Amino acid sequence: MVSPEDEPGMRPEDSAMTERATAVAQKLPTNDAPYTTALYRDPNTGRRRRSRIVSELSGLPFELSEPIRTFPAYRGKRAHEGRYWFSRSASHVRFESRFESTALMTLDFGGDALQVSSNPFWLLWPKGSVPKRHAPDFFVRRRDGSVLVVDVKPEERISDRDRIQHSRTREVCNELGWSYEEFTKIDVAVDRNLRLLRGYHHSRFAPAADIRAAIAAQVGLGRTQAIPLADLIGAVSECTDASDEEVICSIYHMLWRGDLHTDLANPLSWNSAVQR
Repeated sequence: MVSPEDEPGMRPEDSAMTERATAVAQKLPTNDAPYTTALYRDPNTGRRRRSRIVSELSGLPFELSEPIRTFPAYRGKRAHEGRYWFSRSASHVRFESRFESTALMTLDFGGDALQVSSNPFWLLWPKGSVPKRHAPDFFVRRRDGSVLVVDVKPEERISDRDRIQHSRTREVCNELGWSYEEFTKIDVAVDRNLRLLRGYHHSRFAPAADIRAAIAAQVGLGRTQAIPLADLIGAVSECTDASDEEVICSIYHMLWRGDLHTDLANPLSWNSAVQR
């Protein structure tokens, strides 16, 4: 497996770590051509392939690809990495930091992203370029079949090097007919609300038919105003055999799925107005 490029903020603390970092750097892919190339594992065969940026690449299902790079492990590492359970595809997506997990959560909540892969390819810039390579953070297959490539970095940490990488990546995406975005910030209240609702994004929290019907009746199209969350919970509990806890789980799941809506720019509370 290809080893990763040195990450910003990595500072080896002793000579042994420096030697290890040097060994990693020596394994990174390089490009001797005067044009940009892509290095990836063929999503259909798993074989490593290298290609110029040609239209055929746009037809490959990179959302099925395994990551082309590994995450570095070193003493004193503070980044939180793991796997995010993406509810739209019922699959896990690898992330390298808490902020990347936040980006995945936002994509998942939006509902337009059906499947996501992490670091599916290296973009190897023409010989002599600095920096030399870049692995975009996420490849997204959207509901309409189109593609979105996402790079994730907190706004206050974006460097001139990052701007170069992102600009070049955007050019490649334009050439292939893909969209490109930078995920750089999220509103604090929205972040906290999504983290709450994410706890109910699994299908096991989907409401039973009678509870869903009762919720729909309370927030029906005939209403001229939204209903406070506490009133909605009470009304549904009264007309079904469900406990308040079961109703809350159902409402939160429907909010996550977009069947219900509330203003996430304000902290979610019992007074939050819920509507279709």
